[in-house]
Amino acid sequence: SRTDFHGQRDYVSQCVTVFGNFQATRVLDGCGQEAWFDADSGDGDMYFQLQGPVAELTYAVRVLRFKDYFVAEAIVSVKDLLNAPTEGITYQLYCNGQAAGQKTICLYAREMQHSGGEKLLLVRVVSVLG
Repeated sequence: SRTDFHGQRDYVSQCVTVFGNFQATRVLDGCGQEAWFDADSGDGDMYFQLQGPVAELTYAVRVLRFKDYFVAEAIVSVKDLLNAPTEGITYQLYCNGQAAGQKTICLYAREMQHSGGEKLLLVRVVSVLG
């Protein structure tokens, strides 16, 4: 065994977003078909930095289950979300372009000002049903 080797080992962790920004909510383990997110603890909160006109922003909100297993998604207009009542808007979820049965997602959004002066968008998942 050699004893004349002196070196340093660097471990690198890297996170890559392949097709756009990705924001995740907390995982609700064992919630079954009705997932209700607790607004007080921030379980369903997703924050996005606003860099342009809000009227032009559209997001795809995806529902995943069991280690990133894709269930369904909804295409969401930020302008509509911001004009919604405080209870949020319920969207039909789709899978492969078809309505995913009775699956729905309820979302709420509002603009916020970060302490550093940048504008943020809070999108809150209220519930995922079905």
